[in-house]
Amino acid sequence: MNSKLSFILKAEVPSTFPRNQQIEVETEDASFRVVLRLNDGTLILEDTQNVIAEFHPHSFGGSAFGPLRFRAVQGELKGDWKPLATLVRVPSLTAIRCPAGSTKECTLTGSNLFLIDSVASDESSRTVFRFPWDL
Repeated sequence: MNSKLSFILKAEVPSTFPRNQQIEVETEDASFRVVLRLNDGTLILEDTQNVIAEFHPHSFGGSAFGPLRFRAVQGELKGDWKPLATLVRVPSLTAIRCPAGSTKECTLTGSNLFLIDSVASDESSRTVFRFPWDL
């Protein structure tokens, strides 16, 4: 859970980033949202016209997935939503243990294993992953 999403924004109107600038990032269905600010370090001024936005997607929680969008917010003024990226949940595989003998079952350990549709038992088989929005 050390992932970080970073993106750079360039000021157009106004031509510089005000100190009270905020950026809202949310899932397309508006069920998960985070607000990025200069004072909490999630927005970092590169210069007066460019800002680096950074946040940890796990701040949405473990159930967020799908398209993300963002918009600029300054006081009561809110910009239009713009597409940002697609948040994908993936399993974390930590180990596979197979007992001696090819007829015995192996044990796969990790987290979010419910996201795995199938796992192949040999190199020639294909592993298929299905994510919730593909069902």
